[in-house]
Amino acid sequence: MSTLDPEHVSRTSLLFMRRAGDAAVGAEWHQAFALRIIASTETCSHREGQAAVITAVKTAVRALSFDNGDSTSRVTVALLSPEQPVLGGPSAGLPLGEIVQQEGAGLATELEVDPATPTIILGQPPAEMAPGNAATIATWTDWTAEVSPYSAVQPDSYRSDGNVLAAIAAGALAVAAAFFHFARLDDDNLCQDALRFDLWSPEQPEGRVPPKLRYAPAQWWLLGLGHLGQAYAHAISWLDYAIPAEVDVALQDVQRTVPANHSTGLFTPRGSDGRHKTRLVADALERCGLNTSIIERLMDESTAVRASDMHVALVGVDNLATRRSIDTFGWRTAIDVGIGTGADDFDGITLVRFPGRASASIPAWQETAPGAKPPAGDVMVTRDLDPCGVARLNGIAVGASFVGTFAGVLAVTEALRPLHGGTARSVLCLSIRDAEIDGAQAVQQVEPPVALELRE
Repeated sequence: MSTLDPEHVSRTSLLFMRRAGDAAVGAEWHQAFALRIIASTETCSHREGQAAVITAVKTAVRALSFDNGDSTSRVTVALLSPEQPVLGGPSAGLPLGEIVQQEGAGLATELEVDPATPTIILGQPPAEMAPGNAATIATWTDWTAEVSPYSAVQPDSYRSDGNVLAAIAAGALAVAAAFFHFARLDDDNLCQDALRFDLWSPEQPEGRVPPKLRYAPAQWWLLGLGHLGQAYAHAISWLDYAIPAEVDVALQDVQRTVPANHSTGLFTPRGSDGRHKTRLVADALERCGLNTSIIERLMDESTAVRASDMHVALVGVDNLATRRSIDTFGWRTAIDVGIGTGADDFDGITLVRFPGRASASIPAWQETAPGAKPPAGDVMVTRDLDPCGVARLNGIAVGASFVGTFAGVLAVTEALRPLHGGTARSVLCLSIRDAEIDGAQAVQQVEPPVALELRE
């Protein structure tokens, strides 16, 4: 590697480079990361389990890939039933093992755990797997996703009977937990041994049992189809609509892919260069039977949001001018998500719901002062690397696929919680690493979106 091209280098590799303070050292560090995923026959056989498996594989492969030329599979997946047909999402009907390989992971059958390789068990563990090893287990119950040491809980107490959004969240959080420990992000004991997030009541658990997932919006509008937009679409693609053909999804973006987008975009294949992001996502959602409309122009006051439109807008852009105008575009419901961009805050997530406060008044969305310097630690030195290539990377945001994926679940959940009698949030702020979340309930009446039934 003699140069660092921002259109090719993984956004997750940048995190290692910046933490190391040296591009070459960071690259070597990242390339030493390997991960093993294990799924029992029960997990492979159920729709929610398959969603967790595919989510974990997609996020892990992207988090571990160094650049477009790195074809080494450092993610291995042991499926006890790889022949099971996928029951949902864009790959429905294909064998689960085939999807794992298509995503770039290696397929295995043995259950041995190598102490030197982080290992994730998804859902109910295989009956023959001893509980005393150092693996991590991810489970989902109702609307709650949880990751904990496999040895911390009695094997017969593991439950994986939650809804598909909780399963997707669990798959992403499992990869996050493994990544945090490998990347030594627990230097100051911020990274917990267990991660637990309740999607139904994020910042203040309720005493009642949450309802079953039964409804979802009939119309979506995804603005921005990069890291976050593709995460939104991934979560939506697993919603089991009773009549998918009645769902309309507007997809708006003007950008085409570069190879580096694979590291964060769940629908961006390795090496993708020059594809319209809208069309990648439309292809995936159309395979789920949903109707899509493509808008390949910038969002501004001339964009037609008609009075009859009942779309729930999920916004995932880094354009401050657009974000300051969200409440002027005419959406009945809009949910904006922002994620951290630096080596220290990349796992931070902020969600804001509109209508609510004026979007133009949000302090974080004001223009950056001219001439502002990048955050401390974002400038790298180099050994035997093109210094111009390194300098070109100093203004590029880092990113990790599992962060956007979890943020996507939060946004979709926020859109459909009021349809189930739950409380809308006007804002949520969290850091995945420390498993803490803070927020505020919406103070004004929330207009529920037009909804469709999901299958039981």
